[in-house]
Amino acid sequence: MEKRLKHISKLKITGFLAVFCLIGNIYVLNAQIGYQKDSLQIKVYAEYQYVNQQLKAIEITRIFCDYCSESQLEKIKKEASRLAYLSRHRNKPSKSNETKKLAMYIRVSKKDFAAIKQQEINN
Repeated sequence: MEKRLKHISKLKITGFLAVFCLIGNIYVLNAQIGYQKDSLQIKVYAEYQYVNQQLKAIEITRIFCDYCSESQLEKIKKEASRLAYLSRHRNKPSKSNETKKLAMYIRVSKKDFAAIKQQEINN
């Protein structure tokens, strides 16, 4: 009889853990989807230009945003330049004169993105 009770309690614990894990996974999945609902992701290409293994210039070569206004593109370009500058030590050149390429994704909330356009209209 005691063996049967131990077996039932193990089943209850296993069932409880399974339900707990399932609920936890659903919560995590909703959290991962949440940022996509209220933000935009913009891809940006940048190039590092090195001379004698010293960084000489950072150039933003392409911004993938079909629906951006000029002021929004300018703000994105400034932010991309700042992020590229902060990550400059990750891309050390292997040759003395070299151009390294970097692809970045910039995530902006839709409200902030709309505020940039509203600033352009007000000015």
